[in-house]
Amino acid sequence: MPQRIGLVYEDENLRIIFESITKKILDAQTEFVALPGGSWPGIKGDVAKLLQVLNVKHISLPMDKVFVVVDSNGEDPQEREDSLRQKVENRTYRFGDPRFYAIKRQSETLLIADPLAINTAAGKHIPPVADPENFQDPKRYLIQCLRNSGREFTREFVRNAAAHLDLEVLARTCKEFPRLREMLEGQ
Repeated sequence: MPQRIGLVYEDENLRIIFESITKKILDAQTEFVALPGGSWPGIKGDVAKLLQVLNVKHISLPMDKVFVVVDSNGEDPQEREDSLRQKVENRTYRFGDPRFYAIKRQSETLLIADPLAINTAAGKHIPPVADPENFQDPKRYLIQCLRNSGREFTREFVRNAAAHLDLEVLARTCKEFPRLREMLEGQ
């Protein structure tokens, strides 16, 4: 039976990438109840309210797990997660404890970690990045590389690249990725 995942996310690219990866790990039929949280200051300030909205939605759309997923934007991912966790400590939700995950750098880090996926989506060769998790600005890199090859960085590109991501490549190139996989597979 497919799972239903509650998701509070920072931006649309992150939602697209997270949902694509989740469907590969769990089941292609996985359903999502997703709420945009906005940029970092907004999502941090509103996380308790957003989770309360999911708590109410859980009554009619029971969720197996709930995630709050953000970019770390160069900060320590664990500090970002802890900061969100502190905003909701001592609260209980019908769906259980939310899971917090901060992607090291940006959601586009996961795209540049798999050169074949971005090359397939771009229809062109994009130079590979040696250390995706420590690359300063993966989104800007993709925008520039695509522009140089006559393409645009669009939601469709992100969706296409995310659909082609190889989870084994991500596990080898992003040391934080196995933790996300464990969080998705765990109870």
